[in-house]
Amino acid sequence: MKLNIGCGKTNLDGYVNVDIIESADVSCDLNEDWPFYDGSFDELLAMHIIEHLQDGVHFLNECWRVLKPGGTIHLETTDPTGGYHWSDPTHIRGYGPHAFLDHCQPTKAREVADYGMKMWSKVEAKTLMDSNYPVGYALIVVVDMVK
Repeated sequence: MKLNIGCGKTNLDGYVNVDIIESADVSCDLNEDWPFYDGSFDELLAMHIIEHLQDGVHFLNECWRVLKPGGTIHLETTDPTGGYHWSDPTHIRGYGPHAFLDHCQPTKAREVADYGMKMWSKVEAKTLMDSNYPVGYALIVVVDMVK
């Protein structure tokens, strides 16, 4: 099964679509514990949601919890060093690629434990330029992780 986290008004076919809005397949507050069993999903999609949430550690730990072993997450967020990120008043936090590279993988086991985060078996993160934004462009952090 696949989970589209923070789907907004875009329900994707083949996914369980979850968001706080009622048009989602499952409506819940993603700042709280999610209403899914441990190891329920093979794949998670989180497009531009983490920057809107109060606690990124809780979000990533919930992602880890609901994924099956070997499951993957594809996450995208605007890079806080780009001009667009802070122009959106609904952005609560900013995450650059090193937020994931430095705190989510086995080579950083001590830091992972210190922050109460779950450890991922593989983490890839990079920043790309996206020209599809009202201000002309935005820097986008693209993250792929494996449980």
